[in-house]
Amino acid sequence: MHGGLSPGLLEAKSLDILDKISRPLPDNRISADGNQLATDLLWADPDINVRLFSSSNRRGIGRMFGQEVIDRVRQRFGIDLIVRAHQVVLDGHEFFNDDASSGLITLFTAPHYCGQYDNSGAIMRVAKDMGVSFKVFKPQLQNNNSSRRSKRSE
Repeated sequence: MHGGLSPGLLEAKSLDILDKISRPLPDNRISADGNQLATDLLWADPDINVRLFSSSNRRGIGRMFGQEVIDRVRQRFGIDLIVRAHQVVLDGHEFFNDDASSGLITLFTAPHYCGQYDNSGAIMRVAKDMGVSFKVFKPQLQNNNSSRRSKRSE
């Protein structure tokens, strides 16, 4: 997925609920169209200080979700690992709460994102036995004037 989890997933009987999202999504008014599920899938972010959901997100759209939501969604749909993107992480990949057993990983593929961050990018390889490994791409910085931005940002 791109962003994160939604209360709609906790209530869904199956992932077929994703097929019910009307497409194409409207530009620049995703949350205004009443489709909170799509908004959350695109914009929600995990937060270690949130148990279930927080109605506000520092981006101004979507919501924050916590470990209990991750656990419930994984159990409900028989998912071992949720892979998301959407946030710069310095090492290119980061397990939620720095815990591989959390069941959620953020994978960010663009090193030196927008020329503003000294982050690495990464890709994840899933083996036939479902084991995962990572290929990390270090940023190739042009000068030493750039500084590492915060661990997570847009």
